[in-house]
Amino acid sequence: MNTAASLLLGLLAWILPLMSLARLKRTTRIHALHRTCFASFLCCALALAFQLHYQLHLVEMGDWGALEDTTGAICFAAGVLLAGTVLVNLPLLLFSAGEGREPEG
Repeated sequence: MNTAASLLLGLLAWILPLMSLARLKRTTRIHALHRTCFASFLCCALALAFQLHYQLHLVEMGDWGALEDTTGAICFAAGVLLAGTVLVNLPLLLFSAGEGREPEG
């Protein structure tokens, strides 16, 4: 259960900003972009929390073999998830930062 939920939340963390980028227009409200970024980072955080909970479950069970086998892969996957989430949200944040300025002149 934890692994499937973590995977779905991780995918959702990437899909939300990509869908928002696909629908991006000049008339897009800045608050909608910020909510999308917030939801994406929240999904990423929840996915990481599920993985930490799974690691804690392995420790509580005393399944040291499984813990040794999965720790490296989970750490790598967590880094990829976090870096990917930041990278797919960066264009939205940059677009919203550019839209908030008043033209000079």
